[in-house]
Amino acid sequence: RPHAVAHLSDDDLTEAVTEAREAAAGYGIADPQLRARFVMLGVAVAPGFWRYREIEAILLGHTGTPDIRFGDVCAMVAAGFRAAGRDAEIWWR
Repeated sequence: RPHAVAHLSDDDLTEAVTEAREAAAGYGIADPQLRARFVMLGVAVAPGFWRYREIEAILLGHTGTPDIRFGDVCAMVAAGFRAAGRDAEIWWR
C-alpha cells in the first residue's frame, strides 16, 4: 500500500474512496480518467480537497463543463506543487 494512505485502515480507505467518488459524481465530472484523478487526489494527495471554499467555488462555477472546471483545479494544484519544488509529484500532466 502506498505510503500516502498507509495510515488508513482498509475500512477507512474504502470509505475515503467512496466519498471521493460520490463527490466527483456530485460535481458532474464525467470523464472516467478525471473521476479517477479526483479520487486519487482526494484520497492520497489532498484528502477532501473539494471541501475548501475556493475549490468548491470553482467546481460549482458556471463556466465550462464540470470536467473543464476540475481541470482548472488540477492546474491550481500543479502550480502549488511547482511553487513548493514538488514537480516530480505532478503525475497527471
